[in-house]
Amino acid sequence: MTQAQEQRSRPGRRLKKALLLLGAIAVALALAEGAMRLSSVRAIPFPENTGAVTRPADDPLLQRVPRPNATQTITYRLRRDASPVVVTMNTNRHGFRGRAFAEEKPEGTFRIACVGDSYTFGMGVGDDETWPARLQALVDLRAGAGRCEVWNCGVPAYDTPQELAFLTKTVLPFRPDLVLLCYYLNDAKTTEEIYRSDNPLERLLEMLSQPRREGFRAFVRRHSVLADVLAEQLFFRLAMDRYAFSYLEVYRADLEGWREAKQALVRMRDLLREQGIRFGVITYPLLIRREGALESSAADAIVHEFLRQESIAAFDLAPSFHDRDVDALRVHPYDPHPNAAAHQIAAEAVAGFVERVFPEALASPSGR
Repeated sequence: MTQAQEQRSRPGRRLKKALLLLGAIAVALALAEGAMRLSSVRAIPFPENTGAVTRPADDPLLQRVPRPNATQTITYRLRRDASPVVVTMNTNRHGFRGRAFAEEKPEGTFRIACVGDSYTFGMGVGDDETWPARLQALVDLRAGAGRCEVWNCGVPAYDTPQELAFLTKTVLPFRPDLVLLCYYLNDAKTTEEIYRSDNPLERLLEMLSQPRREGFRAFVRRHSVLADVLAEQLFFRLAMDRYAFSYLEVYRADLEGWREAKQALVRMRDLLREQGIRFGVITYPLLIRREGALESSAADAIVHEFLRQESIAAFDLAPSFHDRDVDALRVHPYDPHPNAAAHQIAAEAVAGFVERVFPEALASPSGR
């Protein structure tokens, strides 16, 4: 073969090799798809929400407020072929979670207002399974029924400045004796720039693996078990890690979201002190473990150092979960909210904190 013929044949050989490679990849994917379909492995369906417990508000800070006498349901499936688990969440006439109490505080009653976001509200668990509801049951056992009221004043998606505004406008008129603020990692807002990875490939994979399936992604995942399972695993590995990392950066770099949260915590302390109301902060960890530690541990340490400096009574729930299988304590693999068992663990720990730091809450009326 002449040199000219050799040069003309090279593109043809390269094309043939490329086609063979693509064919081999296609065959491998087809075999993998077939094997996956024969197995019992399936991606977990994304939870479905119906109804709403909040409504839009004119207040530019609050943005949303609780909806009185509202019901929201979440339907979970832990396997595609599993029976659905339907969780119903109700608000009372005040817009708070759980049963309603008398607006006028009974004589001799110690009233505890639990303020926070969805971790306090109890997203994904029943009305009597939230940590404030379980705390009520525990204080009833220790102090006697009717001596202490525990109000669940959590509002899903609120951050600390919103919780301060909501406390001032809506909670304080009910004259609580103690306010317990449940602080969670995302109470200090992050930004899209921090959340997004600097790696273009990671950003692409995170986008493709999002569990809320739309358009072409929905078509591919609906028709390919292999693509559905791979996307699920990518989401758990990339997006959840990115979630924890982005918030840690907010605390480490002392960015605006954390600064605003700190200011709100100090204002809350001062406001309650002026009114003679006790105040304590509880930090609830992110129930995801990496390399033996809870992912929120470093951020929570920064929060607790600030609370110590500001002389704000604080309690870290993380040690209560150190020896636990945290994967079994979330409501759903796609949802990091604590399940009923986790809320019970939290309530028992908080009850001990209240008994140590605010003993008057559990004292008999004659003892106060």
